[in-house]
Amino acid sequence: MNQRRYVKFLTAGAIILASTFVGCSSGNAAASSPDNPLIGSWTLADTDKDYCATHEEFKKGSVIEVKSGKTTAYTAIYLIKPNYVDVAMNGDMLHYGQWDETAPNEITFRINSLYVAASCKYHRD
Repeated sequence: MNQRRYVKFLTAGAIILASTFVGCSSGNAAASSPDNPLIGSWTLADTDKDYCATHEEFKKGSVIEVKSGKTTAYTAIYLIKPNYVDVAMNGDMLHYGQWDETAPNEITFRINSLYVAASCKYHRD
């Protein structure tokens, strides 16, 4: 395959992949689905973890977070998978949070990076 065709092929593939991910995970598509277990209000159960937000509220296309007494609203894109939901805040598709369904009316936020592996457990209000 010559270089020009190869570049067109890669560009087309990247556009298809990006549109598929965004289409499958857009806040409107996921939030309108009854399968989004995050929608609602949640309070931190792990009160000894000061790195966790004390309250999370997931809405259609947005998240409201209370941390250290400060309330912040973010736009949200939900990617619903079996037993967990990935949430990209403010359109940042490279950095997203994983929320596991750990029990009925309980979710756990997983923090995984090169520097730390931690979690925050929440109960539905």
